[in-house]
Parts: sequence; structure tokens; C-alpha cells
Amino acid sequence: MTRISLLAVLAALASPAAAEEIGSPRYTMTPIDVAVTRISLLALLAVLSSPAAAEEIGSPRYTMTPVEGGALRLDTLTGTVARCVETGGTWSCRALPDDAQALQEEIDRLAEENARLRSGVASSPGGDSSDQPVTSFKLPSDAEVDKAMSLVERVLKRFKSIVDDLNKDEPGTAL
Repeated sequence: MTRISLLAVLAALASPAAAEEIGSPRYTMTPIDVAVTRISLLALLAVLSSPAAAEEIGSPRYTMTPVEGGALRLDTLTGTVARCVETGGTWSCRALPDDAQALQEEIDRLAEENARLRSGVASSPGGDSSDQPVTSFKLPSDAEVDKAMSLVERVLKRFKSIVDDLNKDEPGTAL
């Protein structure tokens, strides 16, 4: 019996008219019997119409793909992949390393390290556990700016005097 016809029969049995047709002259269904039958049939209908039931009924658990020297087996429930090879007339399958699992382990390790480092920064003297950068930059005073500018001015004057001296030594070439 196909799945659709089975569901149609179950839906028909859940109706009150079907419940009365089931009864025989020797046994009449009480209202409680009718309610229990309906609930049981509706529960069975819900289980049979679930996607998990459809997967179990309609598709195989493993799919095999031929590759050079054997086959790859995919477990459609867990997603694990195994390489199967024939040796001496017997097939054996070995699981392949799962990159997703290795990546998840690395993510977990880094998250733990990050938490440990954050707690270390928060507990250190002067440590700030917030994500805001520390802004304790002090601008130079006017006297410091004037001192730096006079230094640059002296360097440029010295450079200009060197260029002028070089031009005096060789009158035909200008730098």
C-alpha cells in the first residue's frame, strides 16, 4: 500500500462515521473508545507524515560513489565519509578525517584562549576589560612644537647652503 493511500485510510478511520462502521452488533464503541481511536490514529498519521519517517522510508542510509581504487561511502544521516577498498575479496571501509570537526575544535580552542587572555588583561594592573581603546595620548605643548619647527628650519637652511656651495664649485651645472 502506498504512503498516500495509507494516509487516506487513516484519515477516514479518524472520522466519526468510520468509527461507527467499525463497530459490530456484538460490540458498540463508547464515546471514550471513539476518542481514544481518533487520538491514536491522528498520532499515527502525524508520525507517518513527518519528514524523518519520509527519509527512513524513501532513501537509503548510505550512498556509494565509485572512485579510483574503491568507493566513497556517505552516511546520509551523520554526514561522515568513508573510503572503501577491496582487499582479498573483502570490502573494508575507513572513515576519512572530518575537516569540519577539526575546524570546530580549532575554533573552540581559540575561543578558550581568547577568554583566558581577556581575563588576564582585565586582572592586570591598569588593565581595562572593555573593548574601547585606551586614549591617553598627550598633545605636545607650544614650546615643544616651536623647538621641533626651529630644528626643521635649521636642517633646511643647512641643506640649502650645501646646494649653493655645490653650485659655486661647478658654475655650468645647477642642482
